[in-house]
Amino acid sequence: MKFLSKLLKAFKPKYSVEFRIYQVVPGRPVTISKRVELFGRGENDKALDYYRKAVAATKENKVAPVEIVIKKGKKPFKGYKYGPVDEIKSMKLAA
Repeated sequence: MKFLSKLLKAFKPKYSVEFRIYQVVPGRPVTISKRVELFGRGENDKALDYYRKAVAATKENKVAPVEIVIKKGKKPFKGYKYGPVDEIKSMKLAA
């Protein structure tokens, strides 16, 4: 039974939570601070728990414009935006 669970775990996707803070200073390009928290194969419960805590902390502290995305493999499947993130993305970004 252990062998079967290890075999199945090898085919499960990896998860990651990406946290981006957009810093806007008038007259300067927009800068982005990006932090990625990686989780192993099949650790979707841990990844979702971390995502929920990050969203709750963002709502509570009301940080600058923030975008939090949880990814399954390389594809995002759930996201949260606080502030005018879409408008900021269309502005000139710093290199």
